[in-house]
Amino acid sequence: MSDRTATWRSPIVLITGGVAILILLIWLVAWFFPQGTKLSKLQKQETTLQTQIAQGNEKVALLKKQALNTPALEAMKSQLDTYVPSTADVYPYIKTLSQTASSAGVTPTNLSPSAPAKPTTGTFTEIAVSMTVKGTYDNIYGFIKDLYALPRLTTIVSVGISGGGPSTNRTTPLTAVFSLQTYTTAAPTG
Repeated sequence: MSDRTATWRSPIVLITGGVAILILLIWLVAWFFPQGTKLSKLQKQETTLQTQIAQGNEKVALLKKQALNTPALEAMKSQLDTYVPSTADVYPYIKTLSQTASSAGVTPTNLSPSAPAKPTTGTFTEIAVSMTVKGTYDNIYGFIKDLYALPRLTTIVSVGISGGGPSTNRTTPLTAVFSLQTYTTAAPTG
């Protein structure tokens, strides 16, 4: 055997090589593999975060686009607040009904609102209003058209007309009893 082979087989070289291999194995097991696992987890987290960032950016872009519609939405809300006010105070509505009746040429003889009640079909609190008017056929017809043009949402539940007959014409005085419904977003009473 040569000296070189003997040098490789010497106990010091073998022990040193074994210790080096042992240190390398300890390094692989204690640091390299765990760090590789951590790196893999971090890469997965990075991918997840990149996806969340992309989704967040999409939401921001959508919100910016929707923000451009804010004035139109505020105008619609204002219109809705006029159609269905947040107060159960019906005095302004009663005043508007009286003015509408007068402008249509009918004379109100009875106008009585009820207390706000729980909704029977919709989501808004209902306020029933009974109204009796006198006028000609054309005036009552004009009043009905004007009711649908009121700034506050009004539903005609029923109309009862009396005073006509076979010997009457369009100018004959009639009496009309209206059952109306208006609405509010205020909570019902009772």
